[in-house]
Amino acid sequence: MKMRHVINDVIPKGSYRIICSACGDEKEVGNGGFTQANVVAMRYPVKCKKCGGELILETNPDEVANRYNKEHPYPQDL
Repeated sequence: MKMRHVINDVIPKGSYRIICSACGDEKEVGNGGFTQANVVAMRYPVKCKKCGGELILETNPDEVANRYNKEHPYPQDL
C-alpha cells in the first residue's frame, strides 16, 4: 500500500513532511521536491506505530516556470 500524498501550502516552499492524520505526530520534516519526499516516505509504514492512524506525505513544491514559452517555443524538429 502507498502513503497518501497531499499538497500543503502552509508548510514552507520546497519542503515536505510526514505526519500522522490521527495523532498529529510529525515523523519527518525536510527540504526537497517530490522525488526526495517520496524516497523518504518509502522508509515509513502506512500506519503510525504510536496510534495506528494513517501517515500522510505533505509537500509544498517550488514554483517551476514552464520550459517553453513564446520566446522559447517547443522544438519542431525532433
